Amino acid sequence: MIKIAKAYAQDGDKSNALLWLQRGFASRYDEKPFLIGDSAFTSLGEDKDFKALFGIDTQEKITKEEAWTKDINYLEKRIYELHYSPNHAISKTRLSNELAKIKSDLTSLSDLQIIVKLMGIIGSLGNGHNLIIPTSPTNDALKKLPVQFYQFKDGLFIVDAELGFEKWIGFKVASFDNMPAEVALQKTNAVNARDNSMQTLWLGPYYLTLPDVLKELGITRNNDSVTLTLSDAQGKSQKVTMNAFDWDFKGFPKMPKLKGVEQPLFLSKIDDPYWYKLQPEHDAIYVQFNAVTQKEEQSLIAFNAEVRGQINQNQIQNLILDLRHNHGGDGSILPPMLKTIINFEVMNPDGKIFVLMGRETFSAGQNLLTDVTKHTTPILVGEPSGSMPNHIGEAGWFKLPYSGLMGLISTQFHQTSKAEDNRKWIAPHIPINMSSTDYFNGTDEALNTILELVKLD
Repeated sequence: MIKIAKAYAQDGDKSNALLWLQRGFASRYDEKPFLIGDSAFTSLGEDKDFKALFGIDTQEKITKEEAWTKDINYLEKRIYELHYSPNHAISKTRLSNELAKIKSDLTSLSDLQIIVKLMGIIGSLGNGHNLIIPTSPTNDALKKLPVQFYQFKDGLFIVDAELGFEKWIGFKVASFDNMPAEVALQKTNAVNARDNSMQTLWLGPYYLTLPDVLKELGITRNNDSVTLTLSDAQGKSQKVTMNAFDWDFKGFPKMPKLKGVEQPLFLSKIDDPYWYKLQPEHDAIYVQFNAVTQKEEQSLIAFNAEVRGQINQNQIQNLILDLRHNHGGDGSILPPMLKTIINFEVMNPDGKIFVLMGRETFSAGQNLLTDVTKHTTPILVGEPSGSMPNHIGEAGWFKLPYSGLMGLISTQFHQTSKAEDNRKWIAPHIPINMSSTDYFNGTDEALNTILELVKLD
């Protein structure tokens, strides 16, 4: 429909161009904000009817309160324009009332407070593909602490840091101001739209790095700095105050590589979408699938052809698929990977398939996990997955016309499993949750467990 609209616009037919744009947007077109600058609509660029489709009007002198009111009204419209099921977690009446409350309080709120309150609105939609990009506003943007947190089975730890703060890597976080870290983590659920509680472990630590969020949730007292109570490996405790800094959101963080040491296998190539390593001593091939995308130098089809060739050539009996870093991507290109797993089981009836999984196995990564468990008999090792076998996914963009605030809204339902499958996640057969000691020592207990099982055959 959007292609039809572009054709009409290029032909100078405004009425039909606008008609097909409206039809496309009503069908949950994902890329709406990016059409304003599309060359196909150059002739309509300043047309008031065209701008109105994007929430832009002709009002010239506008107050902060008027601008945010228009933005909030547009956000509500965009939620219903995009979301597959906008009221499955929050009623239409409550959603409308929550937005109305923000509008009524605009005169007493700063831009940053408004942004965090809108993050709460998006969080209330209740599934994991809804989010606000906190650094997108044109007027003001949320700042961030200079560290990255990760929740291990033995607590919340600093796993990465900006220059000048590296000395705190490896320290355990006991509290934010005076609030225990475990309590603060649960409070992030108010802004963390999630499919299940594994996303609290995955994304909650990210929200804990945003002081504006911490203040709004009542975790800390101000939004300029946060006082952390940290303890070292010997248990010695100290209070450290960290100031927030300007940053640019590039996506949710992955578990980072270790600093200054040789990387364990599972962290060695986390930025490579897909790769493999033969392990002849275990009669195995290790395949790490980190992002559902295509590499320029080797398509996913070509990669899987190479993997199958290696399996046949080396008579591999153990296939290890690592999905622990896989946040998803373009699910339409998954079939080659799924076919490789199915082909392995068909051609190697005495062989074994192992899948490493966890909190970051999400979206299209979850879809592959669901399909693998549906069509083959793998042994699952690690944590429960970060999404549900059947889930609301995809991501349609919104951009608020005055503040420039951008974000994503879920647009499609993925029924990858049978209709009556209401599981909140796929659970592992062998549960293993990483400890901070294993991580900082470069020990992969989950993979080691698999290799020990292989030895028993």
